[in-house]
Amino acid sequence: MKIEAFKIGDYVVANDFDDLFVEGYIIEMTNNRVLIRNVNRCSIFESYLAFITKDYYSEEDIIDYKTGVTQMKIASSVGAEFTLELTELIERITSRCVKEINELRTRKGEYQNQSELSNFTYEQSIAYTEIQNWILSTTPDSLLKRLVGYAGTGKTYTISRCIQGLPVEAPLKILLCSPTNKALKVLKGNFESANNNSLIEYQFLTIAQTLGKQPVENNQKMEEEFLTINPKELDKYQVIIVDEYSMINQENLEDLLIKYGGKVLFVGDNAQLAPINEKSPPVDDLEEFINGDNTWRLTEVVRYSGQVGLLAYELRDSSPRKINRADFSGDDTLIWLQGRDGVKRTLKAASNRFSEDPNSFRILAHKNKTCADYNEQFRLYLWGLHADDCPYHVGERLIAKSPVYRGAADIGKVKILNNSDEFTLEKPATLKEAMASEILPDYTNILGRLDKYKWKYWSLPYGFHSLRVIDEEMTGEYQKLLKKLQSSKDKIDRQAFWRLKSEVFDNIGYAYALTTHKAQGSTFDSVLILWDELQARYLDNTESRRLTYTAITRCKSCAYCLV
Repeated sequence: MKIEAFKIGDYVVANDFDDLFVEGYIIEMTNNRVLIRNVNRCSIFESYLAFITKDYYSEEDIIDYKTGVTQMKIASSVGAEFTLELTELIERITSRCVKEINELRTRKGEYQNQSELSNFTYEQSIAYTEIQNWILSTTPDSLLKRLVGYAGTGKTYTISRCIQGLPVEAPLKILLCSPTNKALKVLKGNFESANNNSLIEYQFLTIAQTLGKQPVENNQKMEEEFLTINPKELDKYQVIIVDEYSMINQENLEDLLIKYGGKVLFVGDNAQLAPINEKSPPVDDLEEFINGDNTWRLTEVVRYSGQVGLLAYELRDSSPRKINRADFSGDDTLIWLQGRDGVKRTLKAASNRFSEDPNSFRILAHKNKTCADYNEQFRLYLWGLHADDCPYHVGERLIAKSPVYRGAADIGKVKILNNSDEFTLEKPATLKEAMASEILPDYTNILGRLDKYKWKYWSLPYGFHSLRVIDEEMTGEYQKLLKKLQSSKDKIDRQAFWRLKSEVFDNIGYAYALTTHKAQGSTFDSVLILWDELQARYLDNTESRRLTYTAITRCKSCAYCLV
């Protein structure tokens, strides 16, 4: 970076002429050099150097040990040798050096105490300070900003500490939102653990909730669609922070920017999966972010390292070529599995840890059928010979594949599970049998015509509620009836379709194996990745790389890749 990018007073980090770490404030500048004052030394930098090495100074160089200033010989980018005579400079600053160094120690200590920068990487500390300045500014250079970082660079950690550490003297309202409930839960957990500032008021909403959108039954298309029912009053917030912005589609992005004209900070990793039917994240195409403007970037990965880190770096590349596995030999962070024996050993070891920590392991694939097969396999390792005794054992890890509502029609419904919410079954499940009108007596006028069907279903305790999951032996008949009702022209049949599909029974599945899309926003200690499925030939290179990158970066410690 050239000198023109800096000014006197900037707090900077650089490598000194002898490759030592220099950190301090710029106290003097000319058109070809910078003087940086550190607690231990001062150093001169030439702005037009191609490089500086130890070869260009010797033991005969003059060193003033009170100031740390060295008279040194360096080479210019055109190769001509010259000497910077610093004697006059040394004499000029010696008298004030001790005082300035003590002031620097004090300023640096205050700087780190106020912002916790000692716990940050250099890039995180820059983002921390500049985002705070932007939020507090009454005349920002842009209302839209991005914090972009690879998976594992500490984006959520940085932004949560940044907001928590805002030096505000008046109440500040901040809205934090995310495309999915799973990502929102992670975001909320980070902010709640960091928050001790009573002047800052947070609210956490999904993008759909932020825009006031709710799923509505479209009887013409026989599908659910999101319509704006109750838009939120967004003007009361001083700033909106949007996490996982790569998942926001064009429609929701436009709605958000139309409804809110204030500061918006988009946080995310644009190498992960884009919204369905989008080639790339629409946020990145906004005019404010062309050429990387208005963007803070985090590149230092702190969550993982080793071969899995190198593979993630390669997957972020937009090269048209497929990934060559031979380039990644593997280590304790990346293990290639070939054949069923390796898979069996991995699943067996993972099952031993799973009951104590459900987030210790996941299987990640691209197809729903593959996930269903591996869910059954993993259950065999968990429950052994008793796996088939009951489809839902106490301790079973489950996931809601669609939202679950409870409540009577006259008092309104309450969502008890969001789409992709996971939970562990804590009490025994029971097998029951009933007609649809008995399960939902408020809709007898609609469901009564289905009373010739008596359904077997599993009742799964969940808090103060019970979830209802159709028994496997009745799945075929259940799907056949849904298809018949869906194709009917009769109004009551259409209403019966919706009640039967979304309210009589709940869409609950096993959570041991997930699609990469479902896993986005989560992290696990280790993952088993169906590598060949994510690298299949029918996937174009961009989609394949995004899928595999999202999968590989779900792990904290180790990725097992089945080939």
